[in-house]
Amino acid sequence: MADITPKPSYNILVTGANTTIGFEVAQKLVAHGHKVTGLANGRDGATALRDVGVSPILIDPTRVGEIAGMMKVANTDVVVHMSPLTRYGVPYGNMDYETDELLITTKAITEAAKKQGVKFFLHPSSVFIYGNVGEADESTAFIRANLSLVDALRKSEASVKESEVPYTILRVGHIYSASTSSLIALIDTLRLGRPVYTGGKEATLASWTHADDLINAILLTIHAQPVGQVLHITDDSPTTPADFVAYLADELGLKGRSSMVPFFERPRVYKSTAPLLEMGVNASNAKAKNILAWSPKYASYKAGIDQILLTLRAQKPIGKR
Repeated sequence: MADITPKPSYNILVTGANTTIGFEVAQKLVAHGHKVTGLANGRDGATALRDVGVSPILIDPTRVGEIAGMMKVANTDVVVHMSPLTRYGVPYGNMDYETDELLITTKAITEAAKKQGVKFFLHPSSVFIYGNVGEADESTAFIRANLSLVDALRKSEASVKESEVPYTILRVGHIYSASTSSLIALIDTLRLGRPVYTGGKEATLASWTHADDLINAILLTIHAQPVGQVLHITDDSPTTPADFVAYLADELGLKGRSSMVPFFERPRVYKSTAPLLEMGVNASNAKAKNILAWSPKYASYKAGIDQILLTLRAQKPIGKR
């Protein structure tokens, strides 16, 4: 990753600062000279943040008054709203997307940011906001999608845009890395020989985002602050969920273990994530490359998976078997 030293420095609030990606973003912002406050998840989370130079705050992220008071004390210039990213991992498990919480917290934080005169708001979203559109750039119109997460994505983005706080929205694909829990859970599922539902015959090309590439884009966005822009942060090689799982299984030495869950089990086993696996969104990243001077280090899912397995093998032996 290129060495980026944003100037001037900012007083930055990071929500979701104890999430995998939020923690790394907060840590890197401190290293780049910013004063960072992080919304912590309990006392242990607060300790972890304090250990890397982040000032932890334990407040209710749904209460506008509490958030605004904290922003006033911290003299917050910039908000990096990382909390939504917990919902954008690889969707191969029956995950709870907590769409009500996504809406409530985003609305509360944007209202507090407006009240305190925050100068810039960075909001991660998802390219699956478009619905099952196939190819998409940032001007593509949304189509009807009967999925609570998509509805929440659209309402959350609307809260940001209507807040009158200067913003940039980064729409990502399926996020994966050696430390994202959804990817680790997928590896464990494959190693146990359990079938993985990958979208069936309806699945088409989808967009993917390595977490390292997203973190780099976030740092660049804070530096450039392209106000009012919506940007896609995705790799250069969209692929189907089935191909992603097949390559991961092969590289783990588990050929043949990526077989699908029977379609009739889909509603029972993957009722919250199956629609995302079946939704095809091939999102162009050309605009982000142009505006941010950004490009993905892991331009394809294969490069990303190779890096992840190297990292995991350095931590402990995981195969091939």
